[in-house]
Amino acid sequence: MRPLFLSFFLVFSVNCLDTKSPIQFLREEVRMDIDSGSVTVDGYYFFRNRTPEKKIAKLFPPFPVDSNHPHPDSVEVEGLAFQETHDGLTFVVDFATEGTTEVHVFYKQMLLTNHATYILTTARQWGEPISDALFTVTAPQDYQLILSYRPDSLKQEEGRITCFIHEEELFPHRELDVSWTEP
Repeated sequence: MRPLFLSFFLVFSVNCLDTKSPIQFLREEVRMDIDSGSVTVDGYYFFRNRTPEKKIAKLFPPFPVDSNHPHPDSVEVEGLAFQETHDGLTFVVDFATEGTTEVHVFYKQMLLTNHATYILTTARQWGEPISDALFTVTAPQDYQLILSYRPDSLKQEEGRITCFIHEEELFPHRELDVSWTEP
C-alpha cells in the first residue's frame, strides 16, 4: 500500500526555520465506523496558533488512496471549501491569532478488502507529538477485529462492538490499521 502524503496529521505548508511549527496540532478525536465494504470517518482536529499573527495552512485529510482504498465517495469539511486533486483533496484553514481552531472532517470510503487505514504517520511532520488523541472504532459485533493500536477498552451494544484507543503525546510510527474477518 502506498499511502499518499494525506493526513490530518496534516501537512503544514509553511516553511519554518524553528524546529517547532507556529501551529501546534493539539488534539484529535476520530470515530471510524466499519461496515461490510466501507468505512466512515468522522474527525475533529484542534490546532493552536502560537503566534500573534494570523496563519494560513493547506491541510490534507487522513485517508489513503491506493489499490485497496479508492478515493472516498463523500467528503465534508465543515465550513471550509476544499479542492479535489487526482490523489485526494486539500483545504485551507485560517488560524486565529494565539488561539485554538477546530476543524471537522467527515468522509466515507469504499473498501475493496477487509482492511481500513487511517493515516497517522504524517503527523510527525508537525515536529512534535499530538498532545491527546482519541480513536473510536466500531464494527458489527460478530466481526473479529485486529487493530494496529491496542484498545484501552471495548464495549458491545446494539449489535456493534466499539474499541476505544486513547494516546497521549502521540508521535506515531505506524498508521491506525483495522482488519477483520466476517462470519
